[in-house]
This record gives sequence, C-alpha cells and structure tokens, in this order.
Amino acid sequence: MMTNQGKRYMDLLNLKSREEAYQKVKELSSDLTNQQHTIRSCIFDLHAAVEIELRRMYYHVFKALLFLTDDEAENAKKSLSLTGLWDDLALWKCIGS
Repeated sequence: MMTNQGKRYMDLLNLKSREEAYQKVKELSSDLTNQQHTIRSCIFDLHAAVEIELRRMYYHVFKALLFLTDDEAENAKKSLSLTGLWDDLALWKCIGS
C-alpha cells in the first residue's frame, strides 16, 4: 500500500505506477547496473546502521558524564538539554565525512 507521501512524489514526477517510478528513479540517479545499485544501497544501509549505533553509544557515554545533583528539576533540564542537542547532532559532521 502506497502512502500519501509516496503518491505525492509520484504526482510530482508525473508517474502512474510503482514500476514506472522505479524505472524513472533509476534513470534519474545514474546509469549503474542493478547489481551496482544493490551494492550501493547496502553500503548506505550499513552506514546508517553504524551511525545509529555510534550515536547511541556516544549518547550513553556523555550522559554518564553529566554533573547531576540532588535537584531533580535541574537534573531533568540537563538531561533534556543533552537529548535535544544529541537529536540535532549530525554525526558525519563530527567525524569529517
């Protein structure tokens, strides 16, 4: 079942079916073979999985470094601040990719 967002993208490209969309995306993206597209897709998936895992590990390392006191309200603010900062973090910017 296609989502409304998917249908909107297909409308923008004036496409009628999924098969037509797959073909058009392949034409727009490059002239790689199906095998090369599969390999490229796997690399992107692996990169995303590694980035998510690194973000999770680093978050817990930095969370343990927070200076917490007996003031629960202040502790909650600090923890929320770290979470907000971490959600905005683009890891690839930090490691220079």
